Amino acid sequence: MRRSTIIRVASLAGVILVSIVLALAPSASTASWSHCAAGSDVADKGGVRGLFVAGANQTNPMVVTAEKKFLLNDKTICGANLVIPWSAIDRGPDAKPRYNWSFLEKAAAPWEAAGKIVNLIVWGTDEVIYNEVNRYGEECPVDIIDGPDSCHSATPRYVLATTKTVNCGRKAGTEIPVYWEPGYEKPWRAFQAALVAHVANDSDIGYIRFGLGTGGEDFPSTGFEEGRCSEQWTTDGLTAARWLRWSISQVKYEASLHSNHPLNVGIGSFPGAPTLPERVATSAARHNMGFGFQGMTVDQIHLDESNPALCYAGWCHLFKTWTGHVPLEIQTLAPTDPGGEGYTGALPPLSNVVTKAHAQVLELYPQEWLVADDPEWPTYKMYHQEYARVLAQAASEIGGQAGIK
Repeated sequence: MRRSTIIRVASLAGVILVSIVLALAPSASTASWSHCAAGSDVADKGGVRGLFVAGANQTNPMVVTAEKKFLLNDKTICGANLVIPWSAIDRGPDAKPRYNWSFLEKAAAPWEAAGKIVNLIVWGTDEVIYNEVNRYGEECPVDIIDGPDSCHSATPRYVLATTKTVNCGRKAGTEIPVYWEPGYEKPWRAFQAALVAHVANDSDIGYIRFGLGTGGEDFPSTGFEEGRCSEQWTTDGLTAARWLRWSISQVKYEASLHSNHPLNVGIGSFPGAPTLPERVATSAARHNMGFGFQGMTVDQIHLDESNPALCYAGWCHLFKTWTGHVPLEIQTLAPTDPGGEGYTGALPPLSNVVTKAHAQVLELYPQEWLVADDPEWPTYKMYHQEYARVLAQAASEIGGQAGIK
């Protein structure tokens, strides 16, 4: 078959796939929150749209203090992504009440008071990144700093005590449960249902992203494919086929909750499962859920321009397929470097790619706005004008609060 014929057949297949999925999808939800500037080039015109602060409660105290001083009133910001560890809410089956929502309410309060929307990134397990200390000087997962379950896994202790876990040689207290074991799956899904019900009438909540795997993403744990970690996961039954089944089953379960807030999933990659991201994205779209990825870097820019087939988790292709059909989201892997160094690169080229990809939500780390807004920030003097310009431009194209044009 000639190349031109192959391309036409592939394009037709893509159109048929989208048409079938849209025919099966439920009608778009009607949300009551005040979203940022609406646009005609997005899938959910009445839904969550704009620039959000990634990991707003997942950073060190110095940045949190600067956030409250400079970011709450920045009109280019629609709101914040809050990391909600399961263990910060669920006190166990014998507790009365079982679910204590004060962690979520406290984290959301300053943003809601400033008229911002908060998206909930709900962690069932940790990404196991150790680079901060809590108020007692103890090293902790960065998502739990000063939380009610400080220095403990995002998975509740009672779950870790009653189900199989994988440790991968890390410190005690950083075990990852085996996801498909009933001891994890049943209480995790019960918590998901409880959270959806708890926020059902909260107009300050934007979208909810439950982690299909670790953190808010779709893989088992950091480094799961390496050395001793890989051996432990394999011993406990992890295969590419099993992870695909687990991910799809999670998407279907979330859809069954009938949340009146949009649900979003993070696509990821898995060795030996090349169809994983496409099948997860398609399943999410079939249930009128958005999807995105949390790893935009300068390398992804180059791949998008030169070799889209190698883009992480196939996002280049998937975004083109689903633009205008479901809400799309992009988050940078880490804070950018204004000088263009490092893995993530500088903000301007990243912002341009996100705009061209028709993402409905762009999630950036607090440091981007601190470069633009905080005169005491180390790179403010040299780069604040450029970063302020880029953020305003992104807000005008993707979405910003009233007054940003």
